[in-house]
Amino acid sequence: MGIVYAREIEGVEHTFRVSGKLIMNALVMYDHQTNTLWSQFLIQGVKGPLVNGDLEIVPAVQTSWQQWVNLHPDMLVLDKGGSYGSDINNGYYNGGLTGIIGESNKD
Repeated sequence: MGIVYAREIEGVEHTFRVSGKLIMNALVMYDHQTNTLWSQFLIQGVKGPLVNGDLEIVPAVQTSWQQWVNLHPDMLVLDKGGSYGSDINNGYYNGGLTGIIGESNKD
């Protein structure tokens, strides 16, 4: 199961990335524009300039590839071509930086 959020916040389009942090065992994202941390669980900004700002949930469909093709027979699919000879994350997983970096919780 997944969840999709709108990229536009307060009229500005944002690019979200994975922060590597967790809150309540759920993903914490950050936006590239303001570096605000966004909780997937709380659906809002938790640290940074947009703290307490809300994320808008966008309707999404979870389906199989075959069902999607049957529903959308005229769709186009982008094929970037090429392939990787090895796992592009190999250096990260084998390095000493893997793990969870915590945030302190202030009452």
